[in-house]
Formats: sequence, C-alpha cells, structure tokens
Amino acid sequence: MTDLLLVEWLPRGGIPQTTAAWRDTARGAGRTVTVAGRAGDELAPDVAVDRRLPGKAGAAEAHLRLVRR
Repeated sequence: MTDLLLVEWLPRGGIPQTTAAWRDTARGAGRTVTVAGRAGDELAPDVAVDRRLPGKAGAAEAHLRLVRR
C-alpha cells in the first residue's frame, strides 16, 4: 500500500528535483511512496506511461493515460 502518491505532470525545470525531495523526505519518515509520471523523465517514476502515442498530437493523451493508470 502506498502512503503517498506523487504525480509528476511537468517533468522539467526544477519540478523533478522538488518531487525527488518530497519522495526522499517521505521515505526518510518511513512512508511508502509511489511516483507516477511519463516515461523517460529525469525523475524515473515508479509508474510511467509513454510520452506520446503515434497519431496523437501533444501530451494531453499521455496525461489522460497517466490519470487512468
């Protein structure tokens, strides 16, 4: 069971570092943490979806698949 689910929506800039800090802090406090995001991101999420699907424009489809997962 996961105590904390972190969803990485915007994997650029300082956001992955912030998510990593939250993850590390929560794990250090004994919590079970799952990070969900898009495949190939800097953070290497525990649960990932492909960034884009052939024939689909933009990242909206990736966001929808991540939410469903």
